[in-house]
Amino acid sequence: LGDPACEEVLPRYVVCMMAICTLCFFANGCEHAVATWLSSFGIQQRSLGEETMAIMTSNFWTAMSLGRIAWACFSGFVTSAWPALFLNTICCVLSAGAMAIPSHALLWSSAMGIGLGVASSYPAAVTVPAEMGITMSPRMMTTLQLSASFGEMLCPLLMGIAFQYRRYSLFYVFMFCWQSLVLCLLGLPWMLLTRRLKLPLAILRRLKPRLRAPA
Repeated sequence: LGDPACEEVLPRYVVCMMAICTLCFFANGCEHAVATWLSSFGIQQRSLGEETMAIMTSNFWTAMSLGRIAWACFSGFVTSAWPALFLNTICCVLSAGAMAIPSHALLWSSAMGIGLGVASSYPAAVTVPAEMGITMSPRMMTTLQLSASFGEMLCPLLMGIAFQYRRYSLFYVFMFCWQSLVLCLLGLPWMLLTRRLKLPLAILRRLKPRLRAPA
């Protein structure tokens, strides 16, 4: 974090893991929330037919598959995963926001946009520790996978509760808020890990009062 004393309080691997675990939690959560509830949203909120929503859901999965194929083909040429993570998240934010507009075409393109946005988030996130010079231990990998799995479980559940109470507009509100939160929480770790921002040691000492002052 730019200062050995600061890194003693807040190690780089902790900052890195907080960032990528949050990203994967909501990326996988939004992926499964859209896959599960997109059809119900289109039918109940936009009065679209079941056949139309079935095709739209299929296109969502197709867009996500194409995004992952593209990442597999071009990841060898990517020098840093951070731009991909930010672009993916911004794509999800814009797509979720566009769903608020009552347009069938926009709903169609937004569903595909979210599919593209979440497609390479997990594989890109896995490469961040190595890029930052951090060794990914088995425990760290397990933590990342558990975070993604909890997101897959919790986000569709919350969406289902909202739909149970006929709050169909929360479909895009939830996703917009979740991805906006990810965008904010990615920015700070990125600045810390790339040493664009230094946290005052006095603030960090409050997090760990037992830290001894550097000699």
